[in-house]
Amino acid sequence: MKIKAYQTAFHQTGAVRVREIHLSDDEVPEPGRLDLLLEQVFRNGQNMFQPVPDCYSLSVGDVVELPNGLKFRCLSAGWGALADDEDPTALTGRAAMGAAYESQRAKAVQALNQLSFEAAVRDRA
Repeated sequence: MKIKAYQTAFHQTGAVRVREIHLSDDEVPEPGRLDLLLEQVFRNGQNMFQPVPDCYSLSVGDVVELPNGLKFRCLSAGWGALADDEDPTALTGRAAMGAAYESQRAKAVQALNQLSFEAAVRDRA
């Protein structure tokens, strides 16, 4: 399987480099395990596992595009889905990393709000 990685995190201006990340058949998890697929994509996007001359390793803020067209931005912990019509190269450099951190912060706030709600409901019972 070939995955496109748009290396937006460290590009300030100009064309964004597109790196190809390869997964062997053995590395592709069973259908329905997107979390495991993206974990393997991140691993194989590191130069220590798949060295690519003149390319950075996959980093926070970079975007990967799966063969089915789904796109995900690499976050500091996990992945954030991009809208179907969202240009993976629209944000570069600090803006790309900022978008990744903001997405991660929003997920954390949502999780904390859910925990607070569940605790409030539990305490009322």
